[in-house]
Amino acid sequence: MTFYDRLNEIFKKEGQSAHAERICAQMRFAAYLSKAQGGVFDKTIDEAAVFLLNSAGEKGVIEKKDARKAEKMLLPLSKEAKKYKVHLVAHAHIDMNWLWGYEETAAVTVNTFRTMIDLLSRYPSFTFSQSQASTYEICEKYAPELLDRISGFMKEGRWEFSSSTWVENDENMPCAESLARHQLYTRRYFKKLFGEDAPAPALDFQPDTFGHAASIPDICASAGVKWFYHCRGNDGSESAYIWQGAGGAELLVWCDPQWYGGGISPRIFDRVPGVCEKYGVSSYLSVYGVGDHGGGPTARDIEKLIELQSWPLMPTLVFSSYRAFFEELEASEHKLPRRQGECNFIFSGCYSSQSETKARNRLGEARLIESEALSAMAGVWAHAANDRAIFETAWRKLLFSQFHDILPGSGVRATGEYASGCFQEVDAAAVTRAEASMRSIAEQISLGEAFDAPFTGGGAGSGVASGASLCVPSGCGGKKRAFHLFCQTQNDYEGVCTLTVWDWRFDGGRAVFTDVRGERIPFVMLSGNQGYWGHEFKTFLLYVKVPGCGYTTVFLDEEPITDLPAIPIFENRVLSFPEETLALDNGLVRAVFSRKTAKLLSLVDLSSGCELLSGKGGCFRLGLEDRRQGMTAWKEGMRIKEEDLGEVETVFCSGVSASPLRSSFSFGLTFGDGSKLNVNVSLDRGSKLLRFETDVQWFEKGGETGVPRLDAVFSLKEKKEVCRYGAPLAPVDRPALPHDVPGFFACTLGSNAGKEALLMSKTKYGFRCTGDQLSLTLLRSSLDPDPLPEYGSHRFEFSFGFAPGTSKEKLFETYENYIHVPIVCPGVSGKGSLPPEDRLLSLEGAQLLCLKRAENGEGVVLRMTNLSDKEKTFRLKCSGRIAKAAIADLHETPLLSLRPSGSSVSGRIKTGEFLTLLVSFA
Repeated sequence: MTFYDRLNEIFKKEGQSAHAERICAQMRFAAYLSKAQGGVFDKTIDEAAVFLLNSAGEKGVIEKKDARKAEKMLLPLSKEAKKYKVHLVAHAHIDMNWLWGYEETAAVTVNTFRTMIDLLSRYPSFTFSQSQASTYEICEKYAPELLDRISGFMKEGRWEFSSSTWVENDENMPCAESLARHQLYTRRYFKKLFGEDAPAPALDFQPDTFGHAASIPDICASAGVKWFYHCRGNDGSESAYIWQGAGGAELLVWCDPQWYGGGISPRIFDRVPGVCEKYGVSSYLSVYGVGDHGGGPTARDIEKLIELQSWPLMPTLVFSSYRAFFEELEASEHKLPRRQGECNFIFSGCYSSQSETKARNRLGEARLIESEALSAMAGVWAHAANDRAIFETAWRKLLFSQFHDILPGSGVRATGEYASGCFQEVDAAAVTRAEASMRSIAEQISLGEAFDAPFTGGGAGSGVASGASLCVPSGCGGKKRAFHLFCQTQNDYEGVCTLTVWDWRFDGGRAVFTDVRGERIPFVMLSGNQGYWGHEFKTFLLYVKVPGCGYTTVFLDEEPITDLPAIPIFENRVLSFPEETLALDNGLVRAVFSRKTAKLLSLVDLSSGCELLSGKGGCFRLGLEDRRQGMTAWKEGMRIKEEDLGEVETVFCSGVSASPLRSSFSFGLTFGDGSKLNVNVSLDRGSKLLRFETDVQWFEKGGETGVPRLDAVFSLKEKKEVCRYGAPLAPVDRPALPHDVPGFFACTLGSNAGKEALLMSKTKYGFRCTGDQLSLTLLRSSLDPDPLPEYGSHRFEFSFGFAPGTSKEKLFETYENYIHVPIVCPGVSGKGSLPPEDRLLSLEGAQLLCLKRAENGEGVVLRMTNLSDKEKTFRLKCSGRIAKAAIADLHETPLLSLRPSGSSVSGRIKTGEFLTLLVSFA
């Protein structure tokens, strides 16, 4: 019998009795300790093992006296064992609305907090750490009597507010500004609840989150967060390391080699020697406590730990905190390996599951960012009242719904229902404040002496039928109208824009639009008078130019009649029969579709003659995944069936139209279990991207046969090894992969400049580049934990075509102009002092992520990054004189004052840096 045979026989006896457990567990720890140090203690351990086996005899029972003797034989190892210090951190993993509704989340949170208060009162050495600011908000709302007790334990250093985020959020799908707001509002709330002197959270605690974006170190560092804890997104090869961001920021990381949560047993310390010796450290972190439904550690866990502290062949065990562990680990960070890039992938099904939640999150982020930019403009130009508190409340609702089981779609029906309600409140805040901000600016814009049109009401029923949520319905009436178009991005917008005109009871055929210079604006009337709740509206498509971070004004009037009405011509005189193909052509690209299948057969760049697609073209594809891997909301299964819908179902094409601004056609088909697909495909002037506006009645259900899915698939003429994806803060490059990956867009990379494919969506996240195909997951009917997550109606759009450029800067600009289109506000009195066209600011040398009012109400905040490959000078020019400017941290605390020169200021920004700039005006 070998040394390891003897050890294995002894380990089998651990459950015999308490004294057997004690000696077997200590011998096991001693064996791992010896192995970690090259077997130096194997002889001593083997002697104790031989003694135990012999003394156990034929019955194989370890008696108490023999266990104690064996322990004495191992005592020479005690000093070495105690060199390892294990920080035992108690926590309660509380999943926000995972398999239950909000009411249960609230009850779980309050009951957990009460239990922890009782345990802290009973055990003087016990400490507890609780993450997620949202849990404390729940306590403040529903059990405020507990807060004083919690605050008292915090002052004693026994209760730790352990995370810098509002929830343990997904870290792949939220935009960079959402990730920033987690930090901003968590810190603000923590200080409000527990006082300005309370130590701010310095840990991004993400035990269960399904992967982490490459930008996390840069965003965290800007918020004063220097530590990171996670379990997923790492292959387990490294437990302690330094995570470097593109901007040079660093996080000290503990990737738990065991896992978060669970009870206390001696076995959880077996890894300690190996991990500590690998990194040359003596400190180790062990997180314990019941989850995912809250609860935290039990009295049994605490008493077991107190017992284990007295065992000589155990490491030094201390009730501790994350802060205490990381502060000790910092002393050894120079020894740790370094890594860069994202920590992915896991659970690729979560980039498409419960698509409504994802769509609402994407649109909610966009609308809040747009609305805050408008509020900043209104504050400077119109001295509008500060509405920061309204935005903070809305952002908190959005952030809550970014929890790692809500946004990824791995919850039950109640999960999505509560999120839907939160997103409705987000939209309500964004829409109402955007309308108020635009209205306040419009009242300050001078429209000239000749413009004195009467005011028209219309707030009750108008302004909504067009589907444009951000629209102020009431404005000047009469024949001549003015409309202000606001652009919230830094880049000038040039392209088509939809304008809905309410209660303009004149001839749309004689409408004329002009810009601020009196020049005619190209337009097309999309629809004539349509009734809506006592009002009527017309919809126009305009080709406009709007200054970035500013506005312009367009004027509508009716041309006089200059001739007799045209005499109708009877056209049905000769036979006409449609061709088998139809084409959309705007002079830049030509897209050819099959009338029989609606498949995109060809997409050609007319200037170069480059063909983007292979002979397989582009189509809507119905697939079926193998469900046997389980956890279908989390995991994609192997494709066991795929069919191009146009090839197997009857397609009806209609509505083919062409105008100087937009060419389009529509098609529809029925498939599967009665599902219906209706699509409008359009190509706009000046664009190389096809837009697919999609309406799906989805009645496909997951079951024993598999998981149905709907994809948009484009087969590429040239195989691509690398694809560039939109990600929080900065695009990332990934190799071709056989599964979905998270993104805001996907752009192929190759040697053909100007001939790469770009696929974008305003509401979807699951992209895939397999080398010869670029695809977007539209719907997946996962069946657990929610058996019917997608059943019903869905409306969404995506765009595909030639990328205007593949640099990170150009893709950022393209995506920003795609998701943030100009917002329209009708002109009002026209008696102000602002010009009919202006910009609040222009920014060069950096990419603008967010424009908002400062938290203290003084001036504005610009969040920016540098997507180039070298450090640059950014230059900010404003419409007014700058009084003060400073680079600040994410919490808007000034770090470096800048000296403005009149209406401009400049500074340095590193590659990949996440920078906050404070600006106030004279």
